[in-house]
Amino acid sequence: MKTREPVTISLTSNDNRAVATLTLPGIDSGATVTRSGRDDREALASTLRALADLIDSRQRAARREGDTTWVRISVDVDVKVPEAEALRAEALEERSMTGDGAAASELMDISLAWLGAALHDPEARDWQSFSWSRTEECDDFNLA
Repeated sequence: MKTREPVTISLTSNDNRAVATLTLPGIDSGATVTRSGRDDREALASTLRALADLIDSRQRAARREGDTTWVRISVDVDVKVPEAEALRAEALEERSMTGDGAAASELMDISLAWLGAALHDPEARDWQSFSWSRTEECDDFNLA
């Protein structure tokens, strides 16, 4: 039977401050977080949130360091959008083609909003295709 070190929680408080420390040995090489609050409850809640943030950040780092591959995503869907939004997207596309990163970012936000509309509005969608491929399998940029 494999034994594990116990989780330890330390909680100290005085009249106007509380400090909580949580130590989890073994999770992602161990984790210790300490946070304070006005009282025991606030300090413990803040410490638990900090532990969740630490675990999330370690998982993101592991994904970046782990095996990764490039994929190409292709989505063709019809969605009804306001004309003003379509005109804005055209203008942003022109600016992004000249290297304007802010325009490209805003255009992506608009595009994702349109995709969200297609996913959630049954009357506004006509899915043509959705596909993905590993980029090394694509001879042409337009093929996915």
